[in-house]
Amino acid sequence: MIALVMPKIKRFKNPLKSANGHASSSTTPVAQDLPVASTNPSQADGVPQQEQTPILPQQEQVPIAQQQEQTPILPSNSSAASLHPRPSARYWRVEAKDSENAIKQINVKVNEVNNLTVGERIIVDFDAYNSAYGDAQGLLAGYCGSLAIDCNLFPISFERWSGQSGMPKKYMEDCFETILKPRFLFRVSESIAYRYCNSSISKKWTTHRQRLWNEYFDPARSKNEIISNVPSGINKDQWASFVAYRLKPSTMELCRRNKEIQRKQKMPHTGGSKANSRRRYEMFLETGKAPSRGKMFIETHKRKNGSFVNAEAQTIGEQIESHMTQL
Repeated sequence: MIALVMPKIKRFKNPLKSANGHASSSTTPVAQDLPVASTNPSQADGVPQQEQTPILPQQEQVPIAQQQEQTPILPSNSSAASLHPRPSARYWRVEAKDSENAIKQINVKVNEVNNLTVGERIIVDFDAYNSAYGDAQGLLAGYCGSLAIDCNLFPISFERWSGQSGMPKKYMEDCFETILKPRFLFRVSESIAYRYCNSSISKKWTTHRQRLWNEYFDPARSKNEIISNVPSGINKDQWASFVAYRLKPSTMELCRRNKEIQRKQKMPHTGGSKANSRRRYEMFLETGKAPSRGKMFIETHKRKNGSFVNAEAQTIGEQIESHMTQL
């Protein structure tokens, strides 16, 4: 069985990051899917551009007339009667098919996925956008997060996920064939399922590396001191390569440019870490109708009290609402 949980790290950390609350445990699996459009700008503290794509305001450039188009086509057998909550924040309520092809509902924690019986697989449905949805999406996202932080599966020593100096494609292919497919039954073509899992793991691998750097980079210490301060559970050779990459002048320049891009973001969202596909499906269960792009924009740019996040979002949101009332 693959060891996915590493011991608590107790080494020197950047006091400035810790004091400001930016440091986070690098050993905690990522529990939710993190699409680029849903990343909080405040979390991008010096991420090289190759690792994190600049966050653009959701649908800001979409003409209002198109906000009502391209609604998702959800499965016809989906029940809109009620949205069943999880019995506990620690569990996901999902459907699973056993070795005899019998389907049953089970409650599963992310760290229990490896304990499924032989032949038992969790069913993952996909919508018209080729995105997983429902509680199975949350469970899959959390499990992909636990795989992404396993340095035996995906070393942190590669400069980026893809490209000439990136993670070998063979690593992800082996993970999909030997770990994901035996545990998840994807109700979509294998190529789409692979692309979805690859995207999820790559983003979480990038986030994991950034968290390590935020936590263990200390500008008051020398390069050798940082390299010698190997986080628990991380291979020392991988850590040395990672530190060397992060301290390269070209990487530091990319970090500086990325910070400037993040500061220019004017329209934050309130979507959090929940995937839009899961949010879209929950809205469908509540209303019986697939939400439009305009409805999704409004849903992810309003606070809990019903107000928009800022004036720019309010202007676009009011235009969308006005257009919706005219239809």
